[in-house]
Amino acid sequence: MKKWKNYSIIITVILLLIIIGICVYALILKENITEEEAKNIAFERASVTESDVNMLAVNKDNDDRKYEVNFYDDNYEYEVDINYNNGKVESFEKDIRDDGITNNNTSNVDTANTNNNSNVANAIGNSSNTTNTTNNGSEYIGEDGAREIALAYAGITNSNDVSFSKIELDVDRNVSIYEIEFYYNNIEYDYEINAQTGEVLKYEKGY
Repeated sequence: MKKWKNYSIIITVILLLIIIGICVYALILKENITEEEAKNIAFERASVTESDVNMLAVNKDNDDRKYEVNFYDDNYEYEVDINYNNGKVESFEKDIRDDGITNNNTSNVDTANTNNNSNVANAIGNSSNTTNTTNNGSEYIGEDGAREIALAYAGITNSNDVSFSKIELDVDRNVSIYEIEFYYNNIEYDYEINAQTGEVLKYEKGY
């Protein structure tokens, strides 16, 4: 009788482990958003519509549990990584197209994209460090403004807990950008921000 009791305990434990495994798969490993939904999230983040897109590629990375969405419009190429469990944008990168095809509305595109995030827009509006100027006389947002925009985009309100490891002004394909790296709660953040418009051109977050 004792023997059968031990067997029943073992069977119960095995069943519990199976149930736990199924729950873990359902909550963590199984993708909760479709490829189509990931594509739409990427378009929304880039402030483009599908009709604006000239080339599109969507790949699923099962190791990192994300969709990699790459696409072009008339002016830029985009790379957007989206977590396929929760639909969050894990990284975003926007570059001028390698083939050099652009139209005359690039400044309007930059401004429209910036205005999508109210926190970032407020940070741009509140920036007072505009002492640096470009060759054509227009002003940069300044290092302090770039820091504020990066923190606002990351949703960080307490800058005292942030450790900046890099902030540099660079020029990439005739576009002035601030390259910013900082740590918060043991997480590394990497940004590239348009030095004139304040638009976030690149965002990465690593653990």
